[in-house]
Amino acid sequence: MSDRSTTIGALRAGAALTLLSACVTVALSGDLADQLHALYPADPHRAETAESSILTYLFTLEVIGLGLWWWTARAVRGGKRRARALATGAFAAGTALSLYHFSQPHPFLMTLAGALPSLAGLVAVFLLWSRDTVAAT
Repeated sequence: MSDRSTTIGALRAGAALTLLSACVTVALSGDLADQLHALYPADPHRAETAESSILTYLFTLEVIGLGLWWWTARAVRGGKRRARALATGAFAAGTALSLYHFSQPHPFLMTLAGALPSLAGLVAVFLLWSRDTVAAT
């Protein structure tokens, strides 16, 4: 297996983990609602608004993440040097957001599933910078 295909494999794993995160978000949306209703017992409307906002935010991040995985894999496949910067920036932003989510009132498993794609991102960034996976274009 070539360095490029190994890196693309890591990027595909990241996309798969992002899809898994979306599935976990859907599966645990009821738990999120319960936590928010417990956080705002006197104001159910506020809890419902928070739930809607959080789910919209998480799904938006997951869609953006899938796009970045796809775009980075395409850049690696094409031998584009910009793949390194794109992957590194996406990894840094995704990891920072994942760490922030641990401070929020989300179910722990939802937050943990959302952090998993960062592991694939770490592997992909490591492979991109440590091997000759992109051309000098």
